[in-house]
Amino acid sequence: MIAAVWHGCPSWSLVCGDDHRESQVAIDELIAHPFPETESHRDEVFSGPGFHMLTLRYSQEFWEDWSPEAVESALAEIESHRSSLATELAPQWGAPHNVDLWPLTQPGLGNAPGHTPIAYLSPIAGNMLLWRRPELKRWLGLALCQEDKELPIELVAVIGILETMPPNS
Repeated sequence: MIAAVWHGCPSWSLVCGDDHRESQVAIDELIAHPFPETESHRDEVFSGPGFHMLTLRYSQEFWEDWSPEAVESALAEIESHRSSLATELAPQWGAPHNVDLWPLTQPGLGNAPGHTPIAYLSPIAGNMLLWRRPELKRWLGLALCQEDKELPIELVAVIGILETMPPNS
């Protein structure tokens, strides 16, 4: 059961060491986990019809220090984790595509449909690494997100049915 994996990490960040196996296990379990009929939150998982989103890692908050040095250092650490995880996912998933999410926030430029993971991510993530697995009828994305300058930078995994993929992917 997924909750058993997630409850193993105090304060939930899957930073129970720098081993990416916890992230891979959580991703694999979410891929196999059915999608709910309505939106729901459980621990660090946000799910809805056709998708799951999971925060895999996050930085410190920047209330005290949001200097460029502090933010750049945290961003570099989260980006490094995403890059390493992408490398470890490659044998199973292949090479990812880099998808620009920013245009989806602009009027008239293919806005993401409401209540999809892309509608949520596009205003808070510049891009996403995306893999397609048509045989599983799923896609996987890894996005770096920050909702506001004081809030942590997050590495978010998104699993969705093919119909919820970004329109520009």
